[in-house]
Amino acid sequence: MTKDSIHKSFYFISAIAGLLLMMLEISFYQRTIIPLKTLCLVTIFPALIAFFIIKKHYNRTYQLKGFFFPLMQSLLSFGFIACYSFMALNYYLADTNFEVKSCKILNKHTIGTKQQQPAIEVDYNGTEKQLVFYVGQQAQIDSSNYVMLTIRKGFLGYDIFSDITLK
Repeated sequence: MTKDSIHKSFYFISAIAGLLLMMLEISFYQRTIIPLKTLCLVTIFPALIAFFIIKKHYNRTYQLKGFFFPLMQSLLSFGFIACYSFMALNYYLADTNFEVKSCKILNKHTIGTKQQQPAIEVDYNGTEKQLVFYVGQQAQIDSSNYVMLTIRKGFLGYDIFSDITLK
């Protein structure tokens, strides 16, 4: 194997890993009260640092000019991996003490196009959060006005929903 093929393999594998971890981030995001702005900063800042480090090497490896492809590589690889690490740290090292809070359901709707899933919006401490349920829970959602949230404090201070009960 040549050095270029090793470097191309590294870039490819790190981009795939970043994309896969981004999909896992979505499940963390659905269960965590965390501002989207914070996640964007946690993703973009490491991606920009990585961009300035790898730009020349990436362009030389792929014989390219410009900044678009190295920037996308940095975002896919290092940005998404950093964001996943941030969210996993908050989630997996969370406090073991639980607290139950009641929230009024603000809005009921469905999301998706092929198989629509029921969703509700609640106001949690001034932050509007969308909670998505399974299709089989539609009748229970229609008859509910409140939701009981079992919450634990994440390691980085962002609340995590451990259990959601419709009332």
